[in-house]
Amino acid sequence: MRRRRGALSPGQPMKVVEKAIEKADAAPQPSGETISTIGSQMTIAGRIVCEAAARIFGRIEGELHGASVMIGVGARVRGALTGADLMIDEGAQVEGDIRAHSVMVCGNVKGTIRAAEVKLLGYAAVEGDIFHQRLSMEETTQFEGSSRVLSGE
Repeated sequence: MRRRRGALSPGQPMKVVEKAIEKADAAPQPSGETISTIGSQMTIAGRIVCEAAARIFGRIEGELHGASVMIGVGARVRGALTGADLMIDEGAQVEGDIRAHSVMVCGNVKGTIRAAEVKLLGYAAVEGDIFHQRLSMEETTQFEGSSRVLSGE
């Protein structure tokens, strides 16, 4: 079977995510700004607001709003996610609605995604509707729901 041009091989989504993280780490940060991290042994319930970058490896029950949020390997989020850029890593699970400018999914999502740009990569699995201006999916992804084009939101 021939792989289509630009398709990711198994394990490659993780490399894409790692490169995105390296790029984010290398980006100049305003003085004193840090990246907030919720570790794998942490569980937080409630509303979280992070005006800068955040990385989640633990569990969240509630709302999460951040400028740039990465939901890492093994993380579980139940609740709404909002932000400019959201990345859901391979092995991460999100159950709730997502609203952002751009969303990259390599993990599992159950809920509605609303974003200008949505990318489903590798072995991503999405169960829910996607409202978008641009949507791209690798052939290895699973998507059960409807796709609707937004008119310049």
